[in-house]
Amino acid sequence: FQSNSKLCSIRKNAFYYSVFKGIIVPSSVNCIYYQAFADCKKLVSIEFLGDGIFIESFCFERSHSLVVLSFPFANSVSICKSNCNENLVIFTLNNIKIEAYLTPEHYEIEGENDNQNNQGNCSIQ
Repeated sequence: FQSNSKLCSIRKNAFYYSVFKGIIVPSSVNCIYYQAFADCKKLVSIEFLGDGIFIESFCFERSHSLVVLSFPFANSVSICKSNCNENLVIFTLNNIKIEAYLTPEHYEIEGENDNQNNQGNCSIQ
C-alpha cells in the first residue's frame, strides 16, 4: 500500500492464497471483510495503522502461520472471535478495550494494556 492510500476497506477474498509474510495496512482502512486474508499460508504478521478497525469473521481462516496482529495507534478494535487461534498475539500501545464478538451476538472482553507493547491472548474465556 502507498502511504497516502485512500482505501477504506479490504474486501472479501482480497488476499486469498497470497504468499507474503507480513503486511502493513494503511491508516485509512477501518474494515476488513470475510476471508480477506484466508489461506495465506506464509502470513506471519499484520500491522494495522488506523485508529479504529472492525475485523469481520473468518478473515484469517486457515492462515495458521499468523501469530501477530498489531494495532499501534488504535483507539478501538472489534474482532470476530472466529479470527482468534491459540497462537495469536495482539499488540496495542494505547489503553483500549478490545471487543471480541460472536456472530451474530456481541461479547466483550477487556483489553488490559499498560501503554507498553502489551501481549493479550486472543482466546476468550
